[in-house]
Amino acid sequence: MSRYRRPVYTTGEVDRQTNDEARNRLLFDWWCDEGELEDEGDAVRESDRLRYIRDLQGRPEIIRSRAPRQEQDDPSPPLDVPAPQGFQDVWLLSDPAHIHEVLTNTKDFSNLPYAALGGASFLLGLDPGPGYRNVNWHAEQKALFQAALDDYPESGLRELACRAVEQAALTSLAQPEFDLATFAEQAALRYMGLLFGYGFQDHGLLEEASKATYRALQYLTIGQHFVTEPGTLLAAKLALGRLIGRTSQLMEDYTRLQRAPRRYGREPGRDWPDGVQPWCDLGLCTALGEPLLKRLPKLVSTLSGRDRATVAATLLAGTLGNIQTAVCLVTRSLLKGRDDELTQWRKAAVCQPNDGCADRDDAWLEAEVARRMARKPPVPVLPRRTRKRNNEDRAGGGVELSGGTTIPFDTDCLLLLEGQHDCPHAAPALACPHIWGDVFPPGSGAHACLGQDLSLPLITALVRHVLCLPGIKPALDRLTGESLKLERLWGFACTRYRLHHDREQVRVQQNLIVSMRVKSPIGENAAQLRRLIANAVPRVEDALAGFGKVHFAWFEFSDDDTQLVLRTIYDGAFEPYLEHFARRAGDLFDGLFEFLEGAPPRPVAEHPQEFAETLRRYNRAPLAGYLYSAYPRSGAEQIRKTFGYRP
Repeated sequence: MSRYRRPVYTTGEVDRQTNDEARNRLLFDWWCDEGELEDEGDAVRESDRLRYIRDLQGRPEIIRSRAPRQEQDDPSPPLDVPAPQGFQDVWLLSDPAHIHEVLTNTKDFSNLPYAALGGASFLLGLDPGPGYRNVNWHAEQKALFQAALDDYPESGLRELACRAVEQAALTSLAQPEFDLATFAEQAALRYMGLLFGYGFQDHGLLEEASKATYRALQYLTIGQHFVTEPGTLLAAKLALGRLIGRTSQLMEDYTRLQRAPRRYGREPGRDWPDGVQPWCDLGLCTALGEPLLKRLPKLVSTLSGRDRATVAATLLAGTLGNIQTAVCLVTRSLLKGRDDELTQWRKAAVCQPNDGCADRDDAWLEAEVARRMARKPPVPVLPRRTRKRNNEDRAGGGVELSGGTTIPFDTDCLLLLEGQHDCPHAAPALACPHIWGDVFPPGSGAHACLGQDLSLPLITALVRHVLCLPGIKPALDRLTGESLKLERLWGFACTRYRLHHDREQVRVQQNLIVSMRVKSPIGENAAQLRRLIANAVPRVEDALAGFGKVHFAWFEFSDDDTQLVLRTIYDGAFEPYLEHFARRAGDLFDGLFEFLEGAPPRPVAEHPQEFAETLRRYNRAPLAGYLYSAYPRSGAEQIRKTFGYRP
């Protein structure tokens, strides 16, 4: 049984549709299909998207796109100039030779599709070559950021990645079932936030800007050709603007505090803005030196302070989503791959939960991640636009590809990096030679990803941490009983990947915070509850000691005695804990429920399941799912045995 059904891919079916909208919808259904892997459906099946790309056989293909037509560049044309409407032609290029040709021929193919998000100062939207005042601003921005990153050693970035993953795990892995996409996103935010030098209060801004920017990038790349979201670009521009403003402010704060550091007691001085935790407190000063926002103003460049803030903010916001997608794809490939590959990975990782950065083969792990990213690139499509050289007016002309295909001027092209060749971004050897040199020959690619060196240690640390979780496996669909599939937006970004792990082996303790309303008359019933609990203390003590897995437990009133709250810290699973008390102290809870609203059927001892479900319904989770434990892997029985305590 499957929850969803899509039209099955059939060669030539698009051409048989009667209108452009039907063609567009059918192709979109195929494009979004991820296929079926083992344990994910009725049969093992390749994705319709890959089947469609393979059927192209490298042949340039025209699709009918919903994206706004390119004939009108004026955002506010005169009233007597009609706005262009209807579908437009967009070319799909899947032949590796054509992709290499497009990426290297910057005279005929432009990055202009990206400019709709960040305008003339957005690195992705800038074309190489002379620009305003005859300066190559694309090269200036790349050189600035590369200079800022060059001094960060690989070992330091790996240490930072481990720290970021541990921080994100505190909340993302609080329950046995978790979303890997959310975990990866939070780890990326922590990683980039620490490296760049943002404060804890900036976490929400980073999250907002990265989500909005990445969605807008996906929309510009692929989404706009199939769906209509007019507000997506505007939302991203606003969020990105706020992040650029905050980035500029922090850069100025770092510069000012370097000249006049504040004094804290006996400390010689701190040149860290408010809310930013000094790296020395985290043990990162020796490994990394200075945060990027502190380093950027010192570098020699023709770029202004505003330009530098823009480069930093846009790179950060545009990179996080790719990290999230890469982690999900690599993890899925290992979980659904051969057992011997997974065993080899775990052996190289040499890890145990919460062991920090153990001794392991980092180079092998990163190379393995890189290989899998090449097979399943986190950025599967790159947009480009054909352009006229020197704005020559050549009506009816176009750009000719090898093989004789001519693409008209001002036409969008989508470079399909998935399914034809093992290369994320088409230039691994150039982007990261120390990793990719063993996988691809030098010079085999043409497009370097600026954030790749920065991202690879974190992607590796995340995959390592997840695959070393005890009992890790895909979560199950509660309706069908099948393994939940990876979810992607428009066949592009990974938005959800539900996994399950044996949480009690990583963190033994759990909390129960049950809050139930006292019946009216509140004052009288609250007094009855006080007497009942005080009289039953020996009985409660005996029941808790008999279970042997409770660390702490107590009752209290809240909200002016209108709510009775039971708080406990216990080991293990939820149901066995409550079923024990239903059977051992059911009569006590029968008495308590006489004075509380929303009580389960009684006697409790005869309805243990309903008792457990009632307490689950009124259970209050800690804020952000965070529960601190000084001994996360030590149970109550183990602690009593260690200290010789007998109940």
